[in-house]
Amino acid sequence: MQPGICGNEIKGNATVPDTTNFPTKRSHRKTAIVQRTLVLENVNGLHARPAELLVKRVAKFQSQVIVQCGGESTDARSLFGLLSLAAGWQSKLTFTAKGEDAAETLAAIEQLFASRFGEAYRTSATASGYESSSTKSGSP
Repeated sequence: MQPGICGNEIKGNATVPDTTNFPTKRSHRKTAIVQRTLVLENVNGLHARPAELLVKRVAKFQSQVIVQCGGESTDARSLFGLLSLAAGWQSKLTFTAKGEDAAETLAAIEQLFASRFGEAYRTSATASGYESSSTKSGSP
């Protein structure tokens, strides 16, 4: 009897193939590691909406992405993990991407940060619902 996978024995004439010279799928791929530190410019920090956008953006890529902030780290695909970082305004978040598309992944994250996650910030006058004649669009 020959030893089998996981310590099981193979009975009869069956043989275990020699896989020492088989090429692996990853042997021809280049795995890059790219790291960037970005500053969070959102006034309300990394709350649920921008965290969700970040998770969705990272999900489009194959690379593994780890986010570090204030001594804590989490997987960028974890909404609850991102929220647990408690990243507020002006927080520095360090992203480390590992994989074939690591550079593209971080470029997409940088674009999201540059757009401030699509959030529009209004002045206190427009936020309260009051617009003076000088702040209305179309005024001379």
